Amino acid sequence: MQFLKKALTLATTAAIAISVTGTANASKTTKIQGYVSHGVNIYNGERIADYSNASPMVPWLNPSPLIDEVRAYDEANNTAAVITGDTNKQSLIATSDTFFNFMNPNGIIDPALVNTPIGNIGSNYFGFQAPEDRIIPEAFPMPGAAPSVYFAKPVNATPTVEQWNKISGLISVREKRNGNFKVKVTIKNGLPNGLYTLWDVGATNPLTENEQGYAVPMGGLPNVMVTDAKGCAYAEIEMPYSIVRECKEGAQSCSSYINAVYHWDQQVYGASPGETFLGLPAGVLAANQLTWPTSGDVLLDPPTRVPFNIHGCY
Repeated sequence: MQFLKKALTLATTAAIAISVTGTANASKTTKIQGYVSHGVNIYNGERIADYSNASPMVPWLNPSPLIDEVRAYDEANNTAAVITGDTNKQSLIATSDTFFNFMNPNGIIDPALVNTPIGNIGSNYFGFQAPEDRIIPEAFPMPGAAPSVYFAKPVNATPTVEQWNKISGLISVREKRNGNFKVKVTIKNGLPNGLYTLWDVGATNPLTENEQGYAVPMGGLPNVMVTDAKGCAYAEIEMPYSIVRECKEGAQSCSSYINAVYHWDQQVYGASPGETFLGLPAGVLAANQLTWPTSGDVLLDPPTRVPFNIHGCY
């Protein structure tokens, strides 16, 4: 009992990112708690981290206004609004075209795909002719039913804001003897049987006139995590570079944040988070639900935490 009390005290008073001494090779392990996200670096209408001193030239890291990728559905008016602290938590999570409009200011997107509950988007199916050809899976079928496209039990296809906001995550980074880095990733209280991908978002040539943003699959392909029925997932990834390397002039690159993208269309798109160039971008097919800032100045406290900084699913 005394151990649990001590662990609880340490967990609630710990910094957002902490370093502890490892035992295998006396290297340091950096642990970072994740942040619930409603898009690119946004939670409840507020900026999660300020990257103006780390990667000032990357447009999507420092946008104004912020880029939301999920919204709260207003059933009475058949539309959706930016999620804030005052949003009705029982509102359904809905799609948004903000990311598409930011990346493609003169682009056109089907209005039926945005400001609608994410459960209305559906998935590609056998015999589809174009990416826009989609079917909405049925509920888990009764025994003896004919084969059909259905959600695995107990997938939550139409989560509320409250359910979206329950997710928490922990990342640990430790250098190995061979010079690579071991990264542990835990997702807790995500959406059950949910399909997630991990992304390293950052900048090349930081703090120079040649600074450019990048987004790559973290740890290479495949970068997929699937939660269990309790919304938990765990992965161990070996990487050739550190995601917590410093953003400084002279560096080839630095990571800004790691994110877990939830794919509500139950599909992944290789080294792209969505079929962006086919008019089906993030915000319509998927969205950042969890982000781990690795540089910049963090502005908010984590709204959720993985208890005791402990990895794994139990």
